[in-house]
Amino acid sequence: MSHPSGWLVPMKPIDVAVSRLAARQYSLAHRHQLLDLGMTARQIHARFNAGWFVPVHQGVYLVGSARPSPEQAVLAACLATGSEAVASHRSAGALWGLRGVEVSGPEITLWTNRHRPLHGVQVHRTRVLDPVDVTRRLSIPVTTPARTLLDLGAVVPTLAVESALEDALMRRLVNFALLTATLDRLGGPGRNGAGVLRALVEERDPATAPTQSVLEDELLRVLRRGGLPAPVRQYKVGRVLLDAAYPHVKLGIEADSRIWHGGRFDVQRNSDKANVLVAHGWRVLHFTAGDIRRRAAYVVDTVTQELAWAA
Repeated sequence: MSHPSGWLVPMKPIDVAVSRLAARQYSLAHRHQLLDLGMTARQIHARFNAGWFVPVHQGVYLVGSARPSPEQAVLAACLATGSEAVASHRSAGALWGLRGVEVSGPEITLWTNRHRPLHGVQVHRTRVLDPVDVTRRLSIPVTTPARTLLDLGAVVPTLAVESALEDALMRRLVNFALLTATLDRLGGPGRNGAGVLRALVEERDPATAPTQSVLEDELLRVLRRGGLPAPVRQYKVGRVLLDAAYPHVKLGIEADSRIWHGGRFDVQRNSDKANVLVAHGWRVLHFTAGDIRRRAAYVVDTVTQELAWAA
């Protein structure tokens, strides 16, 4: 620990204990935790004056210096509310690493109304947060994946919820039985987000494979909105896996995130893949992100024409 004058002060046992606590909490500590360790109010004030404790929220300190991170920010918000908050919505989606979830700041849910506003933190309040909906992820209290998907429906576009749902299914963070049980328990009339998740679950065939990218989600949505029959997802032809396929006419569809693959390995892999498909009598349509996002009519017309030609 450093003194304001610049010279180093040998760390006392209490400071070692504080450092160990902070190391488990993204360099954070709450005043109550410091007092529980045996630190006095005078010692806390002295370390605050020395710059070793930097206030983040009322009662929450950054111990020493550490690079800011989204995890640190959301845990600081949770610590500031004691045991009455969990990371939720977009922050929970980011902690679970759900595809398509973008975070702009800490987002938490409280099951109490008795708390002052937190600067820079989006706070949601709920009357129902059952123990089954709460767990820990990266040492942070957080809503479970199923509850997170339900909450996301209230704050992000449907496509983002769909991408997060597909990712959670692919990684086996949730299953349809769990999602249905969660909706039955929490998805009553007026429940924000429940309608979005319920519609996605009800329209999706549990037997179909989850998608593997946001662009695939967008492609399937374009085809669905264009009135085309739903293709088979993640269809395997020999050793090749197609993003989407109409097996009865041997038509495959690929969502290409890049137009050109310049590396030697990419060129060889794409060549091998194309040869396998030709050998099995398949035709494959390739659509870029620009096609899918800005030329939806072109995508629908092209697929429609290919299906008609094959028929």
